[in-house]
Amino acid sequence: MGVTAARRAGAASTARSGLFAEPRLTMRPGVFVYCRWPRGLDVPAAKVVAVVGEDDGFTVIMSEARAKRLQLVPLVRCRWISLGPKSASDGVGLTAGAAAALADVGIACNLIAALDHDHLFVPVRHSARAMLRLQAFVHAARVVDPGPLTICRVTRPV
Repeated sequence: MGVTAARRAGAASTARSGLFAEPRLTMRPGVFVYCRWPRGLDVPAAKVVAVVGEDDGFTVIMSEARAKRLQLVPLVRCRWISLGPKSASDGVGLTAGAAAALADVGIACNLIAALDHDHLFVPVRHSARAMLRLQAFVHAARVVDPGPLTICRVTRPV
């Protein structure tokens, strides 16, 4: 039996192997909330984590304490988990894998992919379990990632 192998360091395998080189999950302190921003008022960018313009108005994400000071009604209460150290904006699979890992155990998450990091907002009551699940996901991705793809062809006499 003869075996021939070729190694290929294609873009997909390079991107895949680089996704989890130095994984870090950081749960930011405090609780963050999704609120509806009142129509006609300017959104103070320095006071919010994110703003999404929708047909019905603006959704803002901010600290729960700030929302209370501004007398906004929190519609969703979350903990904020950042994935790091730095994610590639053209990377494939990191946020999808993280979301799938959480969905597999019944944990909802809202994702925001920014230029340098990806951010997950998970329900407060599931935040500890979400961190454990994400740590397992990142660890498994590092363990099973073979690096550059190895292609083997095994030949046998017929």
